[in-house]
Amino acid sequence: MFRVPQLLTCLVRNEGKLILNLLSKIGSIYPQAIYFPIRTLYLTLKIEQRERCNVLSIFILLLYFMQSDVIQCLYSLILASV
Repeated sequence: MFRVPQLLTCLVRNEGKLILNLLSKIGSIYPQAIYFPIRTLYLTLKIEQRERCNVLSIFILLLYFMQSDVIQCLYSLILASV
């Protein structure tokens, strides 16, 4: 049994070219053994990238509001309602 997910994580290391060659040979014989782990890795990375982008957007908005009078007005309204 091949450890394709583990081999995929090794692609970013120094031995990546050798691993790519090995994955290519495995894929020519067992294409499904390569397709599903690559697809899963791709979707996982895509979700992580989307989450990072969302967090960054929220952070930028918070920085913007902290530098404006809007946050101070909202803070005053919250304190007034308590």
